[in-house]
Amino acid sequence: TMTVWTNEEALEDFVYAKEHERAMKEGAPAVRKGTFYRGKKKWKEIPIAWEEAERLLSEEGRTE
Repeated sequence: TMTVWTNEEALEDFVYAKEHERAMKEGAPAVRKGTFYRGKKKWKEIPIAWEEAERLLSEEGRTE
């Protein structure tokens, strides 16, 4: 999954929302690990290609 947020506050609001917490608990059995990347892009650069997303995850991502 790839998401784009207008700012850090919008992302944090989503991450700590009750709906996201419930989804994470219910979906946890299906997910062994996740890799995350946080970066900034200009609107004109969005959307990025999947190849670019995979590169960013590989080079700059963190796995949990």
